Amino acid sequence: MVDGCSYFKTLIRIVLPLSKPALFTAGIFVFLASWNEFLVALVLTSDLNAKTMPIGVHGKIQR
Repeated sequence: MVDGCSYFKTLIRIVLPLSKPALFTAGIFVFLASWNEFLVALVLTSDLNAKTMPIGVHGKIQR
């Protein structure tokens, strides 16, 4: 390995810093997808028995 790095040290010092922008972008996409799913469930369900757990928790917090 270059400069005497082990596989783990190579991962920590080279691979992770280079992949930070990609991990950050993937995190944004995951957050947006989950937020959109929350809004769809919030808008399309009106019956209490049909609501998903995040929507039920959201209703309990607001009251």
